[in-house]
This record gives sequence, C-alpha cells and structure tokens, in this order.
Amino acid sequence: MTNKTYLANFNIGDTITSIDGASNALTTIPVGIIPSWLALNPLTETIYVPNLSNTDNTVVILNPDAIQSIPLITQLQGVTDAHTLSGYALFATMNRSPSFIASVTSAYSPLAPPPTALYYQLDTAQGLWQHATANKPAGSNPGGYSLSFSGVPLGVHTVFAFATYGEEGTR
Repeated sequence: MTNKTYLANFNIGDTITSIDGASNALTTIPVGIIPSWLALNPLTETIYVPNLSNTDNTVVILNPDAIQSIPLITQLQGVTDAHTLSGYALFATMNRSPSFIASVTSAYSPLAPPPTALYYQLDTAQGLWQHATANKPAGSNPGGYSLSFSGVPLGVHTVFAFATYGEEGTR
C-alpha cells in the first residue's frame, strides 16, 4: 500500500492533494475541472476523480504508481553586452551586475499546468534560493521570468535554476 490520503481541492483549483502518511509531504496533482470528490479502489489503489463542470462530465483515473512529476523545461538567456561571453553552457562575465531572462515551458500531457515560479542561485545549489520576477502574465505557458545579480566576481560562473508549477517553493 502507498500509505497516502487524497483530498479533492474543489475551491483551490483543478487539483487534488496527496498526503504521504509517512512524511506528511503534500503533493498537488492536476486532474481536470472542478474536482468535488474522489473515489479510491483499495485493491488496485486506483483513484477516480470526476470533473463536474457544465461542459465536461469526464472522469480522471490515476494510478498512484504512475503519478510523475510535471516536466518543466527551463531555458536561460544571459544579457548580451561587451563584458559577457554568451552562447556557451557556462556563463563568463566581467559585468558585475548581469541579468538574465528565462522561459519555462510545461510539457506535461494531457494537462499542462503552467509554471508559477522560477528560483535561482549563482555558483551553488545550496542555501537560500532567489525568486525570479515574472515578466509574463500569470498562467502563461511558456512562462517568462527575469533574474539579475549584483556584485558578481569576474570570471566563469554557473547559474542554477528550477521552475515549479505549484507552491513547492513556499513550504
């Protein structure tokens, strides 16, 4: 058994929430339109979520073993100036305040929830992540973001970035 509890998020969007019984971790799963309830087959652990809108009377069927993360494709483009070497996987600059734009695309099928946030760091994946500024309207897919640094030492650097489609960065 998966030791999980499921909750329909009728007023929170078109999702259900999975609560892991061992770690209390929450996972938001996109399921369709206005999920007001769900049913679980305890023998197969299959979850049935009806979509009860005026135009869509379908049922989403989920197998917990098949639930996967939403692939979000993140592409960064650095500032183009005389102090920055561009076009390479690494970022080399003599610009102490470089900036970037990012495009994040949700490629999940059949439902593609739009990206909601982009987090980034310079030269490390440890510690506090910075929140990028959205430069496209909420709900855009692909989403657009701007990020910038100040006081960057001269040399070669790596920008670490990850995108989310929910509240992963706020917990």
